[in-house]
Amino acid sequence: MEDFMSYVNFQRMNECIELLSTITKLPLGIMDCSGKLLCNRGIKGVIIDNLKTPLQESTLFSEYSLIPGENKRACFLPISTGKKVHAYLVSIISSEMKKDTIKKIKFLEYFRDFISYSLFYTTEQNDIKNQLNLIFETDTKLSEKNCLAYASKEKAFRLAYFDSLYSFMPNRNYLKLFGEEITHSSKPFILLYLDISGLKVIKDTLGYRTADTWLKRTMKKLMDSLSSDEKVFRWEEDAFIFIFGSTERTYIKNKAEVLLNVVEEPCEISDSKVKLSGHIGAVIYPEDSILFEELVRKACITVRTSQITGNRTLKYYDEKISEKIVEKLEIEKDIEKALAEKEFFLC
Repeated sequence: MEDFMSYVNFQRMNECIELLSTITKLPLGIMDCSGKLLCNRGIKGVIIDNLKTPLQESTLFSEYSLIPGENKRACFLPISTGKKVHAYLVSIISSEMKKDTIKKIKFLEYFRDFISYSLFYTTEQNDIKNQLNLIFETDTKLSEKNCLAYASKEKAFRLAYFDSLYSFMPNRNYLKLFGEEITHSSKPFILLYLDISGLKVIKDTLGYRTADTWLKRTMKKLMDSLSSDEKVFRWEEDAFIFIFGSTERTYIKNKAEVLLNVVEEPCEISDSKVKLSGHIGAVIYPEDSILFEELVRKACITVRTSQITGNRTLKYYDEKISEKIVEKLEIEKDIEKALAEKEFFLC
């Protein structure tokens, strides 16, 4: 593959950075992998030059580095095509990660993700140059037809990769791409599978509108409970998957408790009190598997274990226990099939 940056429309890149910097009120820039600032708004080149941070060739999480002699830190958001980092969206933020700053970084991550995943999704299907032109090339000479094509592409991207109910949360299609990317990294991570019990009952008794209202509120709270480098995806109608770069178990345990509290918090909707419950299962990459689909499957089995035992607290994948659960589920499935096909007889 040719050099990523050789295709970039620098005029458009500067326009994008200027716009993003104005919106977020943060110093921003694009930096190549050698540490060279290709464009910037409010970033001093000497600050970047003085950083002593070895940037990892990882596409998983944002990198943070304290700036020597400054009460600030640099945030590096990698732009990639799935297996290789090509550049970084750089921001200078306060050394204290305040809530407002975290929201701004999440906004920037969406912009970064739009570039990265558009490239990653189409790299093997189309020429990378055409894809980069679509992302960056919208100068004053761009025709109305191309503008409409760009808007249509962005809309299609959001419909394909973000939830239809709560458009700020990425969906399972997005997660599949993200999963392929992060399992190419050598960095360990923890995947949490959160399953919500009782949503179908709410739909059947109080209606779809009440259930959807509860889901929207809960999805927003789940996203707000995460830090800037933690991810959440809607996997099923009543199931969510979280990705954490930290593998420190006490931290993950506390985080899981926060997520369960969000789900189980009583909620008033149209004079009706809604209260649901949740269960969380955890798996570790690469300890439990190096395949992303297998990690999700094992996390789902772990949740099922919690539901059967009535254990609300976070559980990690245990192969021996999981084998028994899988065997039990297979027996239940065979019984259901036999009942449906009337294979049982009284003797």
